[in-house]
Amino acid sequence: MLKSSQYFRVSVNRDCNLDCYFCHKEGTKIGKKALLSPADIEFASIVARDAGFDKLKITGGEPLMRQDIVEIVELLERLGYPDFSLVTNGVLLEEKIEALQKAGMPRLNITLNSLDPERFASICRMDSSLLKKVVQGIDRAIDIGFGNIKINFVFSEMTDESDLKDLLEFVRERRLTLVVLPVIEQESQDQQITLEFLHARLKSIGVLSENITTDNEGIRRREIVMQDGANVLLRVDELNRYKPFTFCSSCDTTECREGIFPIRLSAEGHLLPCMSNIDHRYDIRQAIKDRNPEIIHEMLGEIRALTTSDNKRRCANGPKI
Repeated sequence: MLKSSQYFRVSVNRDCNLDCYFCHKEGTKIGKKALLSPADIEFASIVARDAGFDKLKITGGEPLMRQDIVEIVELLERLGYPDFSLVTNGVLLEEKIEALQKAGMPRLNITLNSLDPERFASICRMDSSLLKKVVQGIDRAIDIGFGNIKINFVFSEMTDESDLKDLLEFVRERRLTLVVLPVIEQESQDQQITLEFLHARLKSIGVLSENITTDNEGIRRREIVMQDGANVLLRVDELNRYKPFTFCSSCDTTECREGIFPIRLSAEGHLLPCMSNIDHRYDIRQAIKDRNPEIIHEMLGEIRALTTSDNKRRCANGPKI
């Protein structure tokens, strides 16, 4: 059963130094207003924490491109979220990792979709030399003591089974965890890359054990140990089969992206219950600037209420902006 989200994602910028073809452009969808300041982001995250959110992730764009990212991390680390992390493509990680560690960043998710330079360049639509920078950044993070690093691997039509095997070896050697994610392609495509497809691929390589757990949003995932010792996370549930919000029945979006259940704060100050369809959103920018927690609490409550059955009729058309 799905639950009200306890997971708050904060997009701190719109820009990225890669151009991955499958990217949902989380930080770029809404407007061109000035970005929220570090103090603005801190205030919104305090309100979310006080509203019951216990998982906080910094996202972008590419968050390490923001010049004041270390200040943002310092402010958010003090808020006491039980689960606090940052997701990055790793290109700037080597030069910033020590400052992030000093600022208190406890955990990283690093996206890496191929260790083959040509495929890396094709997927990211950037120079293949950046792959070396990503790997060096990961290794530097390990060297200075970062633990529990997760490598996000998006298995798409442009990747190859050798990419999966290479990355399994990569995380095994470094004692990391590989999070295997499917691209939700358009329905018209002949072959879909499903979680079942990915599970079968892992089993064909060799699974030693797996355990199914459930996260705070009610989404099940497999915690897999491969025969060679590599650790893997793979969701059980296809997210596009769920209708988590009351406005989903009238949504004309044909795909639901990875991670549709966290509530997001955009870089300019909008709350997004869904990143596939941004028509349903709340503009809380002025409430943040005014340091008005009541308005933000109210809007967070209304978004959460969209997942409850007794509010379906009242919220049938989604939140009022």
